[in-house]
Formats: sequence, structure tokens, C-alpha cells
Amino acid sequence: MRELRVLREAELAAYVIQCGETFGGSTPKPEAVEERAKRLERERCWGYFDAGELFATAGAYSLQLSLPGGVALPTAGISAVTVLPTHRRQGALTDMMRQLLRQAAEREEPIAALYASEGAIYGRFGFGIASYRADLELARERSAMKVQPELVGIQYRQPAASLDVLMDIERRFVLSQPGAIAGPRAFWEHLLADDESDRSGYSNLYLVLQAPGTERAGFALYRKDMRWTVHSPDGRLQVVALQGLAADTSAALWRHLLDIDLVSRVSAPSQPVDSPLRHLLQDPHALIQQVSPQLWLNLLDVPRALAGRRYQVPGKLRLEVKAGFWHEGAGVFALEGGPDGAACSRTGETADLVLPGQSLAAAHLAGTSFTNLQRAGQVEESRPGALALADAMFGWPLQPWCNIGF
Repeated sequence: MRELRVLREAELAAYVIQCGETFGGSTPKPEAVEERAKRLERERCWGYFDAGELFATAGAYSLQLSLPGGVALPTAGISAVTVLPTHRRQGALTDMMRQLLRQAAEREEPIAALYASEGAIYGRFGFGIASYRADLELARERSAMKVQPELVGIQYRQPAASLDVLMDIERRFVLSQPGAIAGPRAFWEHLLADDESDRSGYSNLYLVLQAPGTERAGFALYRKDMRWTVHSPDGRLQVVALQGLAADTSAALWRHLLDIDLVSRVSAPSQPVDSPLRHLLQDPHALIQQVSPQLWLNLLDVPRALAGRRYQVPGKLRLEVKAGFWHEGAGVFALEGGPDGAACSRTGETADLVLPGQSLAAAHLAGTSFTNLQRAGQVEESRPGALALADAMFGWPLQPWCNIGF
């Protein structure tokens, strides 16, 4: 007999182990299992059992997602989705996703978000790619900048002793960055605990702070891998996180990292696709950038999600969302919005644009345009000019980017 239910406290260890074996390839150590279990929201952790044995998992975190305009909405951060090979293609994922989305709706979370390990899976559940990431790499010898940033107030601190300072900077940073999430305290505690299993062969964490407590505050967390050839140093530096409240703060932090001795290459995984680093360099070709999908969104409560963000220009649109896996998200919605706010409600009027839920989710943070989606056959324009208006309204100066994983 099969049973899908919320896990009991004693079952969290099995949940963590199955996730570790699925995504990490090996069984986590007991101390790692205990630490990861502490970060879970047990009431949001689901297990699928067959004759009492766990064969599938899925869970969620209670998060706040920043939208264009400096507004954040409650969001279900779906995570830890696994199904044992013995039970694949038997409907387990569909059952779990239905429960997760229903639970999120009951908790009045208008948006669900996730990172997809496989891109072909989640579109059918109403998720669309809302942001992209850029993995950056740069040879230090080619890292000269056009203008030398002023390195004022930069200092090293012990990461574990700087939790509150880092969380304060991030809390302020995410308000201006669509797609960003202020990491829960437990996430930060895990990162700063700096477990060796999280280092991927690199060193312990180093923390650089600039002007903490001011409007120009910022930080960079990084690791090193010191290598040597017969004749010279050949070290690697990996940026774990870099956030600045002002543009010149970020530039100064980049300059500091690129000036560290004994390092020949600097890498920065999962950066914004519109990172200004390339434009800071004298040789823009020196920066290697690989772009890939990042955050997927599902708009569970369309009126609340659309009313929650700000719009670059004033306008009115009627959007028809086609019925999909999440039937509650279907219908025609009248949106009126601008830079100062928005309102959205169901309507019986004829739609200006018709599209599936995953396409609306993809456009929600301005990570892709309605025109681009229309060119892919995902948007139908019923009123001439509606497509251009949607692009103008939903567009935003910054590309969306999520600063944490979950």
C-alpha cells in the first residue's frame, strides 16, 4: 500500500539521506544529516511510502521573493524532489507536486519557485524559466579595469562572526534585485559553518567587507585553491557570493578579488547575466561567460502575483491564462499597473493576450519578453499593440537573478 504524507520528525534523516544520495551521489555523513535536517520545515516535507519504505521526497521552504519595484511576496521554495529508480514513471512526482502547490495556496503563497535538475520536467506543472545565471571566469593577468575603483574601508572579517552584518546587507540588497531572496537565518548559518563537504576541493571561506553599516556596504565571500607549477603559483579563486549596495561598492570588491596574489584565475558561478564586470574591464573579451536557466516560477494566485510587482510604464492589459496543471491559475485577468502600483482581478472581458501559465511565469520578473515568447509560439496577440504594451509594462532595467540556492 502506498501513502503520501507529511513526514514525522523521526523520518527527516531518511529524507535527507535520500536527497544526498540523489543529488550528491553518496550517503551524507551522520553529522551532515543532522545539520541539514535542522534547516527543514518539517510540516512542508513530504514523503511517499511503499509498504512503509520511503521511495520519493519533496519539500518546500517559506521564502520571500523580490519582484520588480522593490516588493517581496511570500513564495514556496520547492526543493528536495526525488524518486527512487524503482518507482520512476508511476505518477509519484505528479502526486507530490499537486500536494506541494495545494499546500502553498493554503498558506496564501501566490508564487512557487524551484531550481530544476532536469529542464524537461516542470513546464507541465505550470513552471516557467523566470531568471538565468551566468558562470563567469577570468584570467587575472587580463583583469585590468578601465577605471581603478577606490578601495576604501575594505576589511577582512571572520565569516562565522559576521552573520548579522551579512544578513543586513543582503536584506537591503534584495529589495532592488528582482528574483532575489533574503536567505533565512538557517541558510546563512549553514553557509558560514563552512563544512568541508561544501568546499569542492577549495579552502575555507574568506570574507571581505566594505563599509558595513552604511549605504555603500557590501561583501564578498570566496575560497581559494592554491596550485603551483614548477616555476610559479597557479592558484584559483572562486567567488561564493558578492553583493554591493552601490555600483562602486561592487566594482571595488571585484577589483580587490582580482588583485589577490598567487592567483591566476578567478571564477564566479551563478552571477547575474547583466553583471557589470565585463564593462569594467579594459579587455571585455577576457571574461568568459556561460549562461543557463536558473529560477523557475509558477504563479499560483495570478491576480495577487501580478498586482504585487511594479510596472515600468502605465498600462492596462487583459491576459487569458490557459488551463493547465494548476487549474486555479486559469482565466482572464484584467491588469492595470504602473511605476506606483498595480491592481489585477478576474474579468469576463475578451483577452488582449492569450498564453499558458508557464509563459506568464517566465515573463513575470522581466527575464524574457512577451515578444520573445510570441516568437516561440507561446503567446497569442488578440488586440494589435497588446504585445508591445506588455513588453513595455513588464520590462525592467535589471535582469532577474536569484542570489541563493534552496
